Amino acid sequence: MTAADHLGRPVDEVEAELAALGLRVQRENVERAGVSVGQVVELGPVGALAPGDLVTLTVAVASTAPAPAPEPVVPAPVPQPVVPEVVAAPVPPAPERAPGPASVPVWNGDDDADNDDADDPAPDNGKGKGKGKGKGRSGGKPGSSGTGNGRG
Repeated sequence: MTAADHLGRPVDEVEAELAALGLRVQRENVERAGVSVGQVVELGPVGALAPGDLVTLTVAVASTAPAPAPEPVVPAPVPQPVVPEVVAAPVPPAPERAPGPASVPVWNGDDDADNDDADDPAPDNGKGKGKGKGKGRSGGKPGSSGTGNGRG
């Protein structure tokens, strides 16, 4: 028997042919990359075999090792807006103020502005009756009183 006649074929087909020749078949599983699951990858012994001899078929199986962990997905950094650096400009001192025009008195309707009679209930308007007694010009009789010239 030659191995080349059976390698790369499905294990069930190879096992059926060997059993038809009167040989006993034993399976061994092996993980192999690049080979389809269930294919014969090795066979032994080879050469002249007698009925009842044991033939071992090595069969490709799926990997039982845990799958490698996927690479972690790292999100791309979000671009940040470019903000120009703000630098405070030096502020010069405020100029000194030039003196303004002299204050101008405002007339408040009081003709007697220099008389500060704070106890007067109302400002004088200059039309009051006089309080003083004076000598009148009406003939000059002694003891008579004339119109006065007092403040109003």
